[in-house]
Amino acid sequence: PILGSVGYSVKGNYIYGPFEAGFTDGQVCSGGVCDGGIDIITCDKSFNVDCTDTPNSQMLPSESSCGGHATPFHYHFDLNCYYARVTTEHSPILGFALDGRGIYGKYEGTNGIPTDLDACNGHVGPVPANSTYGVTSSSVYHYHTTDEAPYTVPCFGPVATISECRTLAGSELCGDDKTQYCLGDSLGSTGSFQEYDKWCPCFNDAGIAVVTSTSDAVCGNGYTSCASSGSCSGNPGSDASSGSSVAPMRWVTAFFLILSSALCLSSQ
Repeated sequence: PILGSVGYSVKGNYIYGPFEAGFTDGQVCSGGVCDGGIDIITCDKSFNVDCTDTPNSQMLPSESSCGGHATPFHYHFDLNCYYARVTTEHSPILGFALDGRGIYGKYEGTNGIPTDLDACNGHVGPVPANSTYGVTSSSVYHYHTTDEAPYTVPCFGPVATISECRTLAGSELCGDDKTQYCLGDSLGSTGSFQEYDKWCPCFNDAGIAVVTSTSDAVCGNGYTSCASSGSCSGNPGSDASSGSSVAPMRWVTAFFLILSSALCLSSQ
């Protein structure tokens, strides 16, 4: 699942993965662009550096919008308005992924935030019973929302390692597209460059899109020059990629990932 729905909430709204199709100059702010294929928070951090006016907050999901945005309305983050964030209880079910497995909130019970999630944001563990949605209290593979990327469900697990995640996604998605993005933590900050494997749905524990390539990086979001460290230089342009630039094979790969997961479930 690269773009579009990875599942549905229990209220019937779309749940998306971490990526957006891209933002062009003026959609969020003047001067701010964001390539398709990078996660929504990384986009936000790039706007902190590049925007020359106040960003339109309605364009980006946030806690105040229950982690969602846009029309049709869809979620990218924790659906915080669906449940009370009680750290000592297993979070309730928020929705179902397209592979039929449950998507739960951030917490795992007395252990707080789970520390054993795989690259697809899932693990095997006990879930609370919910008669409304036909969920029994049992130990099953299920997904959690997270504060760091990928936030919801970037792929259909289980997967053992990030390396396996990259292999399953294939070279079309995780082909070591080593791109540098200028990111800042607050609006108006100078920012610094961070390497990113664009379109790859496999993130490490710090929420960083894993890069394994040793080739020279290219500049993202219209920058004319970039460096692996230090403050950003070069002039951001207005020609950031949009969703139309997604290679057709990426959609084919996404389809077969969904299909293979469905076939695996039907055979269980």
